[in-house]
Amino acid sequence: MTPPFHRIQQFAVMLTSLAWLCSLAKGESDEKLVMAHYMPWYASKSVSGAWGWHWTMNHFDPDEVRWDGRRKVASQDYPLIGLYDSADDDALECQV
Repeated sequence: MTPPFHRIQQFAVMLTSLAWLCSLAKGESDEKLVMAHYMPWYASKSVSGAWGWHWTMNHFDPDEVRWDGRRKVASQDYPLIGLYDSADDDALECQV
């Protein structure tokens, strides 16, 4: 089941997109709209004080570093900026 916050977020994105498309259809805007989809559930020990579930999935230990210098995390693709926290302003600026 989707948490209520995510439903509100999805609705807001759809409503904004619809309003923008309507303004384009009417020829009212020649500006480009840039949108970002934000997933607010990643937590790192350095920012939030503990590794979030999306990094560990109750199986991996990000405190353990692999032979290649990367932490052991529940991710097939390792983030280029390292393990980030959704509450970190610098990480959000980088991603957007």
